[in-house]
Amino acid sequence: MVNSPHLAGLTAETKRASLLMALDAAGVQLEDLLQDAMARQRALNEYEDVQYKRLKEFEAQKAKENEAIQVEIDRVNAAHMARIQANLEEVSRREDTFRGWKKRKQKESEVIAEAAAFCAPGGAANNTGSLAASLARFGAEAVIGKGA
Repeated sequence: MVNSPHLAGLTAETKRASLLMALDAAGVQLEDLLQDAMARQRALNEYEDVQYKRLKEFEAQKAKENEAIQVEIDRVNAAHMARIQANLEEVSRREDTFRGWKKRKQKESEVIAEAAAFCAPGGAANNTGSLAASLARFGAEAVIGKGA
C-alpha cells in the first residue's frame, strides 16, 4: 500500500494516516502488522545467512579445486622444464662430441699434411704446411712433370 500510486505525492503524515485508516477498515491490528514485519525481516535475515553460508562453502570448494589445478600445472610445468633441460644437456653433449671430433680431425689433417709433404718432389718435406698447400704443391709439380 505504501507504494500505491494513489498515495504518490502525499506527505509522509498523510500517507501514514491513509495507511492506518485502511488497516483499521480491513480489521488488521497494528500489533499483528508489526509482528508480521518482524517475522518477515527475521526470515529474510535467516535466508541471507543460509545463502552466505552456501556462498562460503562454494568458495571453499572452488579454492580447493583451484589448488588441485595449480598442483597439476606445477607438476606438468616441472615435467616440461625437465624435458627442456634434458634437451639442452643433450645438445651440449653433442656439441662436446663435435668439438672433440674437430680436434681429432685437425690432428689427423696435420699427420696427412706431413706425410703428403714427404711425398711431394723437390724437398717439400722441409716446408710442411697445411694439407691443402701440400696437395696443391704436389698436384702442381705432378702436372709440371707430365708436361715436360
